[in-house]
Amino acid sequence: MEPGRSDGRHNGPVILSQPKWWAVGAVWVGTLAAAILLAAAVPGSFVWAALTLTVAVAVVVGIVVQLVVGEQVGFVERLVATVCGSFLLVLLVALVRLVAGA
Repeated sequence: MEPGRSDGRHNGPVILSQPKWWAVGAVWVGTLAAAILLAAAVPGSFVWAALTLTVAVAVVVGIVVQLVVGEQVGFVERLVATVCGSFLLVLLVALVRLVAGA
């Protein structure tokens, strides 16, 4: 096998130099930015609905981005990483908002 080529198996750390993994990071950054913005801007108890919507949109955007990448190998792994990471980021923002009581 040529250097830099993959046979489709995942046998080590994620290679962040590959665009298919950049897409995961891009969705995480977008989710974090949206969650922070909504947690700061939405008043009262409406913030919880806004953060729930943020997770739902992140899932849809994650699916679309992974389909745009067009790499079949590892699709489910990247999609799970995208969704779980987005959920954890929104959860952290929600916990900060809950503790801060803003």
